[in-house]
Amino acid sequence: MIEIDPAKIDINIHPTKTEIKFDDEKSVYAIIRASVKRSLGKFSVTPSLDFEQETAFNIPVSMYRQEPKLPGITVNPAYNPFKNNDAPPRPSTSGWEQIYEINRRAETVTIPSAFDDIPAEPMHQSACRVLGQIERKYIAALYQNSLILIDQQAAHERILYDQNEAMLGKSPAVSQQELFPQTMTFTHDDFLILSEIADDIRRLGFDLREFGKNTFVLNGVPTGIASGSEKSILESILESYKNHNPTIKSNHRENLLRSVSYNLSVKHGAELDIREMQQLADSLMQSSQPNFTAGGKTTFVVITSSEIEKKFQQKPS
Repeated sequence: MIEIDPAKIDINIHPTKTEIKFDDEKSVYAIIRASVKRSLGKFSVTPSLDFEQETAFNIPVSMYRQEPKLPGITVNPAYNPFKNNDAPPRPSTSGWEQIYEINRRAETVTIPSAFDDIPAEPMHQSACRVLGQIERKYIAALYQNSLILIDQQAAHERILYDQNEAMLGKSPAVSQQELFPQTMTFTHDDFLILSEIADDIRRLGFDLREFGKNTFVLNGVPTGIASGSEKSILESILESYKNHNPTIKSNHRENLLRSVSYNLSVKHGAELDIREMQQLADSLMQSSQPNFTAGGKTTFVVITSSEIEKKFQQKPS
């Protein structure tokens, strides 16, 4: 309880008169603080701190005259941190040689090639024997006692055209599904063209679906297309389809076949191994029209033995 002169307070600071203001606030605060501190200290309500005590360690009286002992280090030479007696026993390593035997019998994972879908006869039964590649553009081969030079890009165009033409009349070809489907947006005109030929595109192995305004989703592509080039190839097919040679009369399917065959064919500058060259040559000779592409380009030329003899019989000028 606090008794104070009413003249030392102001009661006009709150509408309900529940709060007052002291004229000398600091003096009132000091008196209350001293009273509370005395009461708490009198009954030991709070722990006391003796700031006058020596800062040295509190040593028991019984140990005052004893010599201090240095701490010792005990080492167990038989201790092994990697040994756990509670751990289960390790499995036996006997028979480890079988791992290599299993590995030899495992199937080899191969990357799809542009020539995997080309049917080819065994090399010993082939009427065309490949000799090698020239400047990564042409394939030299022996065919019916004549030397032939095959344009690898034109030959592959002819083969792909025949294969795709056969697939158009059947159910959609098997597609190589994309791990992450690609969303592609086109101009309004290109979107209309793709919508017009979408069914034929799907039959050739492009799993293409409409997805909103001027947008398609590509879920799969024909086997043999390198990862990362799907969108550029599809765009190239679209450009080739729009800019085909107007002198050649054809319907939209033939135009599409030529565009797809050109853009998916192996290009000049690509290095082929002997197996790929042999498949290319054999499949070309099995075509119903092996001499020309669908666009009229020559696929191979024949160099007869008489032409070779004339070259050797020429006299220097």
